[in-house]
Amino acid sequence: MATNDFIPFATATGANVETQANWETDTGSGGALEGGFQSGLARSAQVNKAIRQGTVMASAAGQAIGTVTGQDALDNGDVDLLALRFQAAMGMSRMQVFTSSGTFTVPDGVTRVRVTVIGGGGAGGYNSTYASGGGGSGGRAIKTITGLVPGATVAVTVGAGGVSPGTAGSGGNGGVSSFGAYCSASGGTGGGGGTGAANAGGGPGVGSGGDLNDYGAYGTDGLQFGPGAPSTGCGGAGGGPGGGRGTSGFVTGVSANGYGGGGGGGGSGASGGAGKSGLVIVEY
Repeated sequence: MATNDFIPFATATGANVETQANWETDTGSGGALEGGFQSGLARSAQVNKAIRQGTVMASAAGQAIGTVTGQDALDNGDVDLLALRFQAAMGMSRMQVFTSSGTFTVPDGVTRVRVTVIGGGGAGGYNSTYASGGGGSGGRAIKTITGLVPGATVAVTVGAGGVSPGTAGSGGNGGVSSFGAYCSASGGTGGGGGTGAANAGGGPGVGSGGDLNDYGAYGTDGLQFGPGAPSTGCGGAGGGPGGGRGTSGFVTGVSANGYGGGGGGGGSGASGGAGKSGLVIVEY
């Protein structure tokens, strides 16, 4: 159990403390509320009121530190450490955003983080004759992690976006994003392509290990209006926010611009757009 050195003063029933009404109007404080006690003696009830107000708030802050973070609130003069622990107890106020793989180092005074992990988006497909499907978007996992040790490190992996196909075929799949072994999110699959007339949109990724695990969005199917003429097909849109737009005619599908979004499918005889890489956000 965490230690709280900040003990409240004069909190017992019937304690010799000035009433709030008198204190606020200076009747009980003898005019000392704003100017402080001057020469002469201050009544015990007046002094006790001032001490209690300060110590009760300090004790409440120390209790919050211990309850939320599990760390001690010590009366040792280390103001900076207390401030960090109090900030952590009050909730997430800072964040670190990873748009590429790296390492998260747990800051001083932090034992709890909230992580959002998004997988990479799949690329749109490439069909040699017909319109192709859009790529699916990456999944998402959100997790609150407790019991971290300041100074410890966690490996962060950001999944790559799916690569546009250079030849007729399905678009590349999006990569998996993860925060250590705590949680992960798979990437969306690439949109259908090749030489056949049926070109389905790519499937969504999904989160794993989170408190909340979400699926991404499907890419839409390629749409063909005629018997395969290059100008009569429309590629499917990429899945998810920021997914790429599908195109018609011999035009490459639009690449995704939102993290985890799927690339748009190419028009008849054109390649699909690339998927967008995933994202990892750490709040603390």
